[in-house]
Amino acid sequence: MYESVRGRLLVREATRCVVEAGGLGYSIAVSAATAERLGATRLGEEVFLRLHLAVPERGGEWRLFGFATEDERAVFRAALGVSGVGPATALALVSGLAPDALRAAIAAGDSKALSRVKGVGKKTAERLVVELRDAFSGPTGVPGAATAPPGPIADAIAALVALGLDEAEAAERLRRVPDAATVPTKDLVRRALRGGA
Repeated sequence: MYESVRGRLLVREATRCVVEAGGLGYSIAVSAATAERLGATRLGEEVFLRLHLAVPERGGEWRLFGFATEDERAVFRAALGVSGVGPATALALVSGLAPDALRAAIAAGDSKALSRVKGVGKKTAERLVVELRDAFSGPTGVPGAATAPPGPIADAIAALVALGLDEAEAAERLRRVPDAATVPTKDLVRRALRGGA
């Protein structure tokens, strides 16, 4: 629903900012790295953030999360696909570890590094490793959602996410498509929706 915002920076705090665009002020939760980048911007200057809208399943407040880079947002979204990981925990993860370090820890099975992040317990860290390891280090040549290079696979992941799958599930389905790297995007999406056949 919300992909990005470009507008004037009105408020800048350690974990939140307000960006005015089109006469509306958007309160946006941000990661530590994004907050640091915003720190170099003067209030009133234009900023650009990639967004993720979190809508609670059982009602409650809708929240916008903003990221300075697509890489950071992709890792945040992948973490959201893990059972028991909500937006606050996913944001803590990308605040506590840079995207490359987070992917490396998951690929290496280093749940201790993940559990050092404030708000991430031992069981959650282990679930992250189990549920995201293949997405971040798959041997089939189909990268995970957060690491897909530009091309048909990245385009197929984006299309599947737009159709309602989370990024980890989209990457997993694409991993099951034989010779995925040589298949056109529309065929990749069609096969992934059929379960990878």
